[in-house]
Amino acid sequence: MPASSPKPAPAAPCARPSPRHEAGKRPLARRHHPFDEFFTAADIFLSQDSLPAIRVSVSNLPTLMKPLLLSFLVSALSLGAADPAPADSVKTKPLRSYSDFLAAIPKDMEPWDARNWTAAQKEVANGILKKKLVDAKRPVRMRFKVHGVDYWGRFVLWSHLPADEGYAIRIFASQWREADMLPKLAALRKGDLIEMTGLCDLAKFENLWNTDSLSLGIGNAAFIKLQPDGSPAPGPERVPVKLVSAVYGSGTQFTDVTGRVKALLDEPGAVFHANPHWLGADPTPGWNKALVIVHENRGVRSVFTTGENGEVSAALVVK
Repeated sequence: MPASSPKPAPAAPCARPSPRHEAGKRPLARRHHPFDEFFTAADIFLSQDSLPAIRVSVSNLPTLMKPLLLSFLVSALSLGAADPAPADSVKTKPLRSYSDFLAAIPKDMEPWDARNWTAAQKEVANGILKKKLVDAKRPVRMRFKVHGVDYWGRFVLWSHLPADEGYAIRIFASQWREADMLPKLAALRKGDLIEMTGLCDLAKFENLWNTDSLSLGIGNAAFIKLQPDGSPAPGPERVPVKLVSAVYGSGTQFTDVTGRVKALLDEPGAVFHANPHWLGADPTPGWNKALVIVHENRGVRSVFTTGENGEVSAALVVK
């Protein structure tokens, strides 16, 4: 008996015609889109600090909508990455007093009681000060009276800051915004009130000159002189000197220092000393030397001479 023929499979229910084709016509084949692999049936979750969380379900989106969505998401992320976080006003506010330096130390360390800190506590505080102030290059704008301009490997302007903290607080500056600050330093006097601006380059608890101290420093520094009321101080009257030459040395060994001396004499109010630090030359190390200045007044040449460490100024030269 011949095998019975398999029964034909039941016809699939008639699919509902797609609106993209008319009944009876072959539907268009779906074309693969390069963005398909980027999207999955799972939700996409994006989060940034500067953007609210975005949750988007893309499993049911038409293919042609996916590139538009991707473009939107990329744009949103790009905007979030490009916009910087709002700057903390505390970070950019200039330090105006030693109290502003101490304010960088967490309150739970009780910076107001630093006089009683152990060496370990000071080391922790120094690390915090370095990170928050020195490494961050915090701007500084401080007013104080000059105590001195001394040579410690380079010229340093420094001062004691009035304080009642139980330890000495001093401020130092030796890195300058302008290339040649020597004449301006020569014009300073002990007790001059100045306003100095720059960047914090030192903040450290230490034992300095055998005293517990907080040492502060300003780099990239510049300053102006002030009157007691805080207004800019008028400059001193300039005494003109027609310089011919200047040499420094002893015996038969002299160095021409005309350029250095001219810059110092041209600065109104400058007073300096005949030594290697101010003159930038030491032709006979260890020996007492002399500075010999030749200048001219109304066609008449005169000679000004001073020994080692002798005081020099335009007023003294023309006297």
